[in-house]
Amino acid sequence: MHSALTTDGASSEDADRLAKLLAWATSNGANITNLSLTLTPTPSNPTLRGAIVTAPLTPGDSIASLPPALILSESVARASPLGRTLAAFLKRHPHRLADLQTTPSAASASAPQRDPYLAGVLVLAAFLASERARGEASFWWPYIASLPDKFGLPLEWPREVRERLLGRSAVAFVVEAREGQLRRGVEVVNDALEEEESRKREKRVKTVGKAARVEMDGGWRIKFEDMLWAYSVVASRAFPRVYGEGESAPTVTDEDDEDGWTDINEKEESHEVCLYPVLDMLNHDRKSRIEWNSVRGPGITFVAQMSYNEGDVIWNNYGPKGNENLLSNYGFVIPNNTEDYFKVALDVDRRDPLHAKRIATLRASPELGLIHLLFLDDTEPRPKFVSSARILVANERELTSIRNGAASVGPRCEVLVLSTLWKLLRQKRMAVPEDADDLDLVGSEEEREWARMARVYKKGQRDILDHHIRLVRSGLNKLFQAASNIPESLTTPCEDGDRFFRAFITLENPLLSDETQEWLSNIQSFGASNEETEEEVGDLDEETALSLLLIWEKRRQTASPWCSFFEKAHKVNDERVLEILGDQEADIREHFSDSVRPILDAVPPSGLEPPEDASIGEDEFLWAASLLDLYGVSVPRIDSVTEFRSGEPDSTRGEVFGVVCDLS
Repeated sequence: MHSALTTDGASSEDADRLAKLLAWATSNGANITNLSLTLTPTPSNPTLRGAIVTAPLTPGDSIASLPPALILSESVARASPLGRTLAAFLKRHPHRLADLQTTPSAASASAPQRDPYLAGVLVLAAFLASERARGEASFWWPYIASLPDKFGLPLEWPREVRERLLGRSAVAFVVEAREGQLRRGVEVVNDALEEEESRKREKRVKTVGKAARVEMDGGWRIKFEDMLWAYSVVASRAFPRVYGEGESAPTVTDEDDEDGWTDINEKEESHEVCLYPVLDMLNHDRKSRIEWNSVRGPGITFVAQMSYNEGDVIWNNYGPKGNENLLSNYGFVIPNNTEDYFKVALDVDRRDPLHAKRIATLRASPELGLIHLLFLDDTEPRPKFVSSARILVANERELTSIRNGAASVGPRCEVLVLSTLWKLLRQKRMAVPEDADDLDLVGSEEEREWARMARVYKKGQRDILDHHIRLVRSGLNKLFQAASNIPESLTTPCEDGDRFFRAFITLENPLLSDETQEWLSNIQSFGASNEETEEEVGDLDEETALSLLLIWEKRRQTASPWCSFFEKAHKVNDERVLEILGDQEADIREHFSDSVRPILDAVPPSGLEPPEDASIGEDEFLWAASLLDLYGVSVPRIDSVTEFRSGEPDSTRGEVFGVVCDLS
């Protein structure tokens, strides 16, 4: 006795295919009597399937089960003639295997990632496509014939539709990468078949004689459309299978002593991807409690973990999945998905002189890494996200402190971490712009459904990014607020609104005195006027001007709002200056002599201590440069205390470079 079938509005062809599927499954040992399958097409999903229970179930009851013979797994694909041909080919051409397992990194095209599972998934897809080509001669034909022709995955959408609906989003990147993987998979399969036929031809020639003429029929070749369909089946319907205690994956025998997957399989042998005919018709609901049990007996059993009444819809539970995963792998989204996330991939620039040290530091802390998930219910920047980013932005001294176990390594690094994350998240946010109002009002019913899913997905991404931009800005503001808590006894009183600007010295800081602003304006104007006459004096870039400002403010002593910072900082002739500058020292001296000295001679500081005839010297300039190295950082431009407190700066104004005062 096999499962009942309910078809409401389905075509007779679809109903017939499902009836044959149920009869095939039952005749081969499936126990599906507790299920009644449903086929209820809608305009947006003409192949919508599902299941209801035919009898009451309580927790622990079996819903349905399949014997091993009905599990279409990677092991089955590998043991097939096609699987053995591919294994032999990949052993002879290991670089093709490496190419199959390489996927572009979301962080950097220069840092691809290796996926040891990908080759197995592609082999299963290739086997499925080859069995589809065999038609009714295939044992798996009743299952294959029951599968939809399309699954709604963005991978199946026309390229121009994908570009219009998904833009530069993460799903767009994933789809682009997968299309490349599938095309490489098609090439590998066809090259393996060509090589195998060539080997057989040579073997037959040797057997018959060199003069014999051997005809080849060409054999089956996989097309991209075949691989796309088969991969869509695996992506949207496959289950991860973990073999139970005492159970092992089927063994693949090396027929020619060079076939087989043993030597080229990098993943854990107890895991593989499988297709479960009939059982894969249960749809997803996170509230459903269900167990996929592979130890209750041979094969697979779905076990209820909640009660059902006769006629209740029964659901599978795919586990916690955000809309990026659901859309790219399953072809649907969940509005207001509480488990939605935004995936951020950090990058380690291979050209960075500290690249090896950064990687080693990350690896020394297994809980850290480059891939991080951000959620809408996070109440602060995720600590592992911040800790990983800290390693990537730290200078050499800070990196040494981190490797020695320091949780925080100074204000410059802490501000730079959050400022860098703010810029990164803003960049990600710009890649997911607001949708046009008519996005889902054009095209066919199918295209409108794609547009609806894209809209839901992108709104979730925007909401999470906006939330985390606010969290990072809030964290950055707290750092400045803490740094600006200067004891009143150390400096002149200030209003609450001034405290932010006391924590960050910039060329545009409103706490600069009129004298200071006048001098800065004079030296900058002098440099500009000489640039116009092409005289070789004056190269007043932002860092140079800021270095001179630091020297000026240090000379102002207690008249400077930042006098306590300069009291704490190392002195001009401190041996630390040259240690901090290292190899930069010679270049800085040359820059001071060639470009800065001529400006200072023409526009000397006045009205300061020491007396105005004591001009700014090279040692002072080196000292200021060392402060920039220790405390200099670029942050989003903030022009008012209101903006600072709200954490909502106008991002179009760019960034400002300044010195974070270490006032802790």
